[in-house]
Amino acid sequence: MSYSLNQLYEGIGISKQAVHQYERRQTVFDRRLMALMSEANDIRRDHPGCGVEKMYYTLKPCFIGRDRFVETFMQLGYRLKRKKNYSRTTIAGKIYYPNQIKGLEVNAPSVVIL
Repeated sequence: MSYSLNQLYEGIGISKQAVHQYERRQTVFDRRLMALMSEANDIRRDHPGCGVEKMYYTLKPCFIGRDRFVETFMQLGYRLKRKKNYSRTTIAGKIYYPNQIKGLEVNAPSVVIL
């Protein structure tokens, strides 16, 4: 059973014209996005700590909104790598103290009877 594209478009309720217009808009958007990525790379090279949202306000693109810009550029790998704020606070040593109260009676906290 073979279907023509006309039957397919009719079945899902869209026109051939809509498909071609979408394709044309998408290629224009992709071209503009590539140019925007080039500018974003320049910004990131000059300012490595610049976040995606700040990049949006710096570039001020007219064809894409803030949320879509942020989402797209996060997916493209423009997320900043965070350094972990980790510092070691305890250094384990090899000092072992012998049990001095072994065999003695403990009646209360901090009280040992001989």
